[in-house]
Amino acid sequence: MATRTELLRVLRKRYKSCGREEKTRVLDEFVAVTAYHRKHAIRLLNQTASEEKQREVRKVYDEAVRQALVVLWEASDRMCGKRLKVMVPVLIESLEHHGHLELDAVTLPWFPGPNAKQVREDRWRRRRDDGSTAASSRPRRSSWSWSRG
Repeated sequence: MATRTELLRVLRKRYKSCGREEKTRVLDEFVAVTAYHRKHAIRLLNQTASEEKQREVRKVYDEAVRQALVVLWEASDRMCGKRLKVMVPVLIESLEHHGHLELDAVTLPWFPGPNAKQVREDRWRRRRDDGSTAASSRPRRSSWSWSRG
C-alpha cells in the first residue's frame, strides 16, 4: 500500500499543475497502475494533503479489559453483544469460580450490570397464568371433541 501512496503523492503534484489533456493522460496512467475506479482516482488526485490524513483510532478499552472481554466472548461461544451483555455477570462469576478469569479492582468496574443472582432469577422466573389473557379465557377443546364433530 505504501507504493500506491507514494505514487499518489508524485502524480498529485503533476495532476494539479497540468492542463486538461495532460490530466487525462495522468489519470489513465494512475488508473492502469493502481486498478482504482476512475472516479475514485479523480477524487484522490484532487485531494489536498490535509484531507489525506487518517483519523486516529480512539481506544475505548485498555488491554486488560479487552482481554477479559475476549475471554467472556469466547466462553459464551461468541454470542452477540446484545445477549452477551446480559450474560456477563453470570459468566464472570462462573469463570472466576473455575479459575479461568481473574479480574482485579481496576478491571471489574468496566463490567456493570445486574448481579448474577438477579440474572439467574430472571432466567428461571415463569409468568404466572392468572387467567387474565384472552387465550386462557377461551374454552379449550380436547382431541376427543374434534373427532366427534
